[in-house]
Amino acid sequence: MKFVKDLNIYIDLSLDESVCSNILPKNFSPKVEVSSCFLEVGDKILFMKRNPKKSYGNTWGVPAGKIVKRENPKDAAIRETLEETGIVLSDVVFVKTVYVRYPEYDFIYHMFIVVLSSFPQIILNKTEHILEKWVTKEEALKMVLIPGGKECICIAYDL
Repeated sequence: MKFVKDLNIYIDLSLDESVCSNILPKNFSPKVEVSSCFLEVGDKILFMKRNPKKSYGNTWGVPAGKIVKRENPKDAAIRETLEETGIVLSDVVFVKTVYVRYPEYDFIYHMFIVVLSSFPQIILNKTEHILEKWVTKEEALKMVLIPGGKECICIAYDL
C-alpha cells in the first residue's frame, strides 16, 4: 500500500473491507480529533494491548487519544504518550494526518513519530492498556490491531 505524502488520505472502515483513497467519504463529519505517536527504538515500535473493557478491547495500538480543547495535535501526542506509558517526551515529528470513518463515527487522526536512543521504562495506565510489546513494523502488521491500525502503519512508514 503506497500513498503520496502530500495528498489527503481517507480510510473508510465502515464497509466490510477497509478502503483507503484520496477521496473524502460522502458526508464526512468528524466527531473528534485524535493524536498518536509511534515510539521507535532501532527497528522496534511500541504497541500496547487495549484493556478488554475499552472500546476495541484486546486490540493493539500505539499511544493515542483525543485532542482536548485548546490543545494542538503535537501537544496531544506528547500528553497521551505520557498518560498511557509514563514516558516524558519533549518533541515528536509530524508524519501525516488521515481522515477516518468508523461505522459509528468519523474522526481526524494525526500521526507523529519519535526515535528514542534506548528502551524506556514503561508504566502502563492499566485502565487503558494491559500489555506492551516492542515489535518490528512487519510483526505489527500481523497483530490484531485497532481498526485502521494496519493502514496507518503503512501510511506512516511508506509500506
